[in-house]
Amino acid sequence: MNYPGRRKGHSAVVYKTSMVMFGGQVHDGEGTNLTFLYDFNKAFWDKIAPSPDLPKLDSHSAFMIDEVMYVYCGFKDKEAV
Repeated sequence: MNYPGRRKGHSAVVYKTSMVMFGGQVHDGEGTNLTFLYDFNKAFWDKIAPSPDLPKLDSHSAFMIDEVMYVYCGFKDKEAV
């Protein structure tokens, strides 16, 4: 699936003409590290392959500086990080 399904506790940041959505809980309450990019000009979602060491987080915060998205805190396997 190249678009995010239903989720909660994810983060989303806007940079230039795109939005990056990361993590959250999927329908079964399990955390995910899935990352998606939405292009506002094309009205199109694209799935981004996450780094292998990227944890599955939900209820975290995120911000963007230049072209880098920073994710901090949140929950991994229902434990605060």
